[in-house]
Amino acid sequence: MGLDAVRNLPITDYAQKCGYTLVHKGARYVSLKEHDSVMIDVQLNRFWRNSVCGNGSSRGHGSIIDFAMEFCGYDLSQAISELSRTYGVDSERPAPVVVSKPVLVSPKREVGDIKFPRRAKKNVAAFQYLRGRGVSDSVIRYFVGSDMLYQDENDNCVFVSPSRRFACLRGTSEKRFMLDIVGCDYGECFFLKGNPNPSGLRLYVTESVIDLMSLVSHMEATDKAVWNYSYLALSGTNKIDCLFRWVDELSAQAPLTVYLALDNDPAGIAACEAAETRLDERESVCCERMLPPSGKDWNEHIKSHL
Repeated sequence: MGLDAVRNLPITDYAQKCGYTLVHKGARYVSLKEHDSVMIDVQLNRFWRNSVCGNGSSRGHGSIIDFAMEFCGYDLSQAISELSRTYGVDSERPAPVVVSKPVLVSPKREVGDIKFPRRAKKNVAAFQYLRGRGVSDSVIRYFVGSDMLYQDENDNCVFVSPSRRFACLRGTSEKRFMLDIVGCDYGECFFLKGNPNPSGLRLYVTESVIDLMSLVSHMEATDKAVWNYSYLALSGTNKIDCLFRWVDELSAQAPLTVYLALDNDPAGIAACEAAETRLDERESVCCERMLPPSGKDWNEHIKSHL
């Protein structure tokens, strides 16, 4: 009973006690200003890191106990003891009700209701940044011309899915900056549908939009039909469930081959294995891994050939 009481303590409140700043991402999810890969589901009182795939404290996912182990360096016993002491929890009484008061509050938005950043007059910084990452001019122009990419007034790259239900930012300065915009629909993520082909469809799956652009830049040198295929950028391996929504839709039209072009690291490989297990159960669906030949991800691979 005491352990259940500890698990029921709100992660958002404890995160603030640890010095982190909460950033609301819609009515249900909260991230951390200092760790934008972290997502907290306030309804389930669970957290995960978009850069990590899997369960348990060592895999960046779980309860408030796992959060304390992940971000405060405690072992299991220390985490339970510290949380019990902080909140006055013991085996004889339930956890106190704690009202979390976020430091940084964004307007609540429904899923798919996205407020897009204001556009800059030109896309110079976005072009220069993506060229420096090895993305080809033709791919950049295709994204800009299809309204899937623009530069905002802070010189960030703004990536917008064709459905306009998903959008994310990528900074163009030397300081690393990535952010999904409040209201993103993680049931869709960044999905680009190719042209119908009754003889068979292809779906290429990456972890980020820049990885998607990098993969197409790599492919276009030998494949002139790259824009006839479908693409999905997951925004982290923990969004892998989104893949199966699109697999079901595409495979209902024609036989489908899924190319898992995720990162060549433990999280990416684990996500590939999980996806392969589920895809093997579907008829008319083939699955192939397409890990980058070098580097951690497809962008590192094409940058190495600049």
